[in-house]
Amino acid sequence: MNPTTEGEVLKAIHRLKNGKAAGIDHIQPELLKYSSAAVPALTRLCNVMWETKTVLADWQNGVVIPVPKT
Repeated sequence: MNPTTEGEVLKAIHRLKNGKAAGIDHIQPELLKYSSAAVPALTRLCNVMWETKTVLADWQNGVVIPVPKT
Protein backbone atom coordinates (compact mmCIF):
# COMPACT_ATOMS: atom_id res chain seq x y z
CA MET A 1 0.00 0.00 0.00
CA ASN A 2 1.17 3.53 -0.75
CA PRO A 3 2.10 5.86 2.10
CA THR A 4 -0.51 8.26 3.44
CA THR A 5 -0.29 11.64 1.73
CA GLU A 6 -0.63 15.08 3.27
CA GLY A 7 -3.64 15.61 1.03
CA GLU A 8 -5.42 12.62 2.58
CA VAL A 9 -4.67 13.85 6.09
CA LEU A 10 -5.79 17.38 5.23
CA LYS A 11 -9.05 16.03 3.78
CA ALA A 12 -9.71 14.04 6.98
CA ILE A 13 -8.95 17.07 9.16
CA HIS A 14 -11.32 19.30 7.18
CA ARG A 15 -14.13 16.78 7.73
CA LEU A 16 -13.87 17.27 11.51
CA LYS A 17 -16.75 19.28 12.95
CA ASN A 18 -16.03 22.54 14.78
CA GLY A 19 -17.27 23.07 18.31
CA LYS A 20 -16.83 19.47 19.40
CA ALA A 21 -15.24 18.56 22.70
CA ALA A 22 -11.61 17.53 22.82
CA GLY A 23 -10.86 13.86 23.16
CA ILE A 24 -8.65 12.08 25.66
CA ASP A 25 -5.69 13.88 24.05
CA HIS A 26 -7.25 17.31 24.82
CA ILE A 27 -6.89 18.36 21.18
CA GLN A 28 -9.88 20.22 19.75
CA PRO A 29 -10.71 19.89 16.03
CA GLU A 30 -10.11 23.61 15.49
CA LEU A 31 -6.52 23.24 16.67
CA LEU A 32 -5.85 20.70 13.92
CA LYS A 33 -7.68 22.73 11.29
CA TYR A 34 -5.78 25.95 11.92
CA SER A 35 -2.32 24.58 12.69
CA SER A 36 0.17 24.64 9.83
CA ALA A 37 2.33 22.02 11.56
CA ALA A 38 -0.46 19.49 12.14
CA VAL A 39 -0.71 18.02 8.64
CA PRO A 40 2.97 17.09 8.07
CA ALA A 41 3.32 15.79 11.63
CA LEU A 42 0.18 13.63 11.46
CA THR A 43 1.15 12.36 8.02
CA ARG A 44 4.56 11.25 9.30
CA LEU A 45 2.95 9.68 12.37
CA CYS A 46 0.44 7.71 10.29
CA ASN A 47 3.15 6.48 7.93
CA VAL A 48 5.43 5.38 10.77
CA MET A 49 2.57 3.48 12.41
CA TRP A 50 1.71 1.85 9.07
CA GLU A 51 5.32 0.80 8.40
CA THR A 52 5.91 -0.53 11.93
CA LYS A 53 2.42 -2.07 12.23
CA THR A 54 1.91 -0.43 15.62
CA VAL A 55 -0.72 1.91 17.01
CA LEU A 56 -0.14 4.49 19.72
CA ALA A 57 -1.44 3.29 23.07
CA ASP A 58 -3.59 6.41 23.49
CA TRP A 59 -5.26 5.75 20.13
CA GLN A 60 -6.33 2.32 21.38
CA ASN A 61 -8.34 3.83 24.24
CA GLY A 62 -11.81 5.23 24.03
CA VAL A 63 -13.80 7.10 26.63
CA VAL A 64 -17.50 6.33 26.81
CA ILE A 65 -19.61 8.55 29.03
CA PRO A 66 -23.13 7.24 29.58
CA VAL A 67 -25.82 9.89 29.40
CA PRO A 68 -28.97 8.87 31.28
CA LYS A 69 -32.21 9.20 29.39
CA THR A 70 -34.54 11.67 31.05
